[in-house]
Amino acid sequence: MGTISGSNFEYNKAASGGAVYNSKVINMIDNTIFKSNEANDGGAISNANGTIKTIKNSTFEENNATGTAGAINNTGIIENIENTLFSKNSTTATNASGALDNYGVIQKIDGNTFKNNTGTNGAAILNNNIIYDISGTSFENNISTSYGGAVTNIG
Repeated sequence: MGTISGSNFEYNKAASGGAVYNSKVINMIDNTIFKSNEANDGGAISNANGTIKTIKNSTFEENNATGTAGAINNTGIIENIENTLFSKNSTTATNASGALDNYGVIQKIDGNTFKNNTGTNGAAILNNNIIYDISGTSFENNISTSYGGAVTNIG
């Protein structure tokens, strides 16, 4: 798939990737809203051993998972997440984040806002493998019932 741009994904539900399930390549997700999607893994997006080159200028809001990651579950590669809002995403699973679970590789998280996310381990980000760079990113009022109110790094 080439690009997802200027789109809205709202109130979608699946076992994995409430709005988008990717196991191949997405070049860019730009100016897109993911709101109130639900899944066991990746309330909004499940990147299952695939590659997402860039996520930018997008919003992930009020997505929910009963397994891993209220917003994005990554077991593949995400090259860049920039200027994106993660707000009020949640999970009820043990050892999962409200916004972003990384079991793969994320090269850069830059200029994002993570606020009011709730999880059981790293309310904003749970890193189980490699994140090379987090810069210019704001973490506000994220609540974890276990470790890392904002970020848990166990990779």
